[in-house]
Amino acid sequence: MPSPAERAVFHQRRELAARDIRLKASLGQNILDDPNLCAKIVRAADIVPGETVLEIGPGAGALTRALLDAGARVLAVETDGRLIPLLEERFAGEDHLVVRHADFMKFDLAEARPSTPDGRVKVVSNLPYHLSSPILFRLIDHRALISTATVMLQKEMAARVASGPGTKDYGIVSVRVQAVAEARALFTLPPQVFFPSRVSIPRSSSSIFGARACRRNWTSATCRGAFARHSPKGEKPCKTR
Repeated sequence: MPSPAERAVFHQRRELAARDIRLKASLGQNILDDPNLCAKIVRAADIVPGETVLEIGPGAGALTRALLDAGARVLAVETDGRLIPLLEERFAGEDHLVVRHADFMKFDLAEARPSTPDGRVKVVSNLPYHLSSPILFRLIDHRALISTATVMLQKEMAARVASGPGTKDYGIVSVRVQAVAEARALFTLPPQVFFPSRVSIPRSSSSIFGARACRRNWTSATCRGAFARHSPKGEKPCKTR
């Protein structure tokens, strides 16, 4: 018998077709079409039942279903108004899910703050390729609210974020993320597991990327200088111990 997550993913295409919803390339909409990978992403996020998770762009709800099955309390922020009725119908009666129709780049993240001692959330999301950098930078700007982020990025973007000083991929994204988090690529997803397939997108393999907030031990003057150049005005790099 299929699990709830498997049933949810199996019916995604039918539910979208029934509502005459065609996913938009302009919004970077690609739905993960493999229930086992949805579950694997949730395991990588190390969800503890009762934790609050912020999901950016839930789409038709496949990853949302897997998060709820893991016991998370999910705040899902979706910019496409056509998908809101679908999500509300699919998850009717789910006490641990709140769906907000909003542009994440303008959404008040204070709404995601849980009433727990540390007041922080986990971010778990399939990010649109073309908005991954702005979203990552916004998460960095609100890092006091976030304990970990487990997000799907284009494979090359994940490599840039995790690259070290002196490598060809090292740049502003690497510097800003690594200044405040321990970051690494976890595993790769082929383009065929998405709907619509990302096969038609050049260099379209995706990586699940994990980042855990921390205070970095900056021992390299070069790295400290790079971060100082690229930091928002008034923000200082982590101190060297």
